[in-house]
Amino acid sequence: MNYYIIENGQQVGPLSIDQLSSRNITSETPVWHEGMAQWGKSKDIPELNSIANGTTPPPFTPNSQQAPSTPPPPKYEHKKTQPSQPCPDNHLAISIIATIATLTCCSPFPIGIVALVYSLNVENKWKGGDYDKAIQYAKNAKNWAIGSIIVALAVSMICILLYIIFGVVFFESLYDIYYTRL
Repeated sequence: MNYYIIENGQQVGPLSIDQLSSRNITSETPVWHEGMAQWGKSKDIPELNSIANGTTPPPFTPNSQQAPSTPPPPKYEHKKTQPSQPCPDNHLAISIIATIATLTCCSPFPIGIVALVYSLNVENKWKGGDYDKAIQYAKNAKNWAIGSIIVALAVSMICILLYIIFGVVFFESLYDIYYTRL
């Protein structure tokens, strides 16, 4: 009988029982052979118990009436568990607004981009199972977005004040020039 195993994340096989004994399989190694509907663990297959436990099995003689070709084993799928916590709000909308605001409001500091980067990484951290880091990134995204909007508003107000001051000075100069000629 031929066996297939998962070794270093890759499917290996077909292997004979002699070839399996030269590999470092454990009782948790995924194994499949013809006749099995799903992948199993080597501890669940009696003829592999001795290999997984480190003892030598009796010699194996292959059955001469075995079919010439064996069907390919079913694809091994590692089941990923979903995080138990809901994904935190990534504050993407406010981060986009903050980025646009800092880029368009004469701001020399486009710090809205930092908020955008943090918000785009929240879901990646959550999917990776690092829920605490996802919450931290969400908070950072919100803080950077709010800070960016405040900076954009402050820079805009300074620009407006400068326009008013320079406008008054300019028009006052024009007024003086006009009336001093008369």
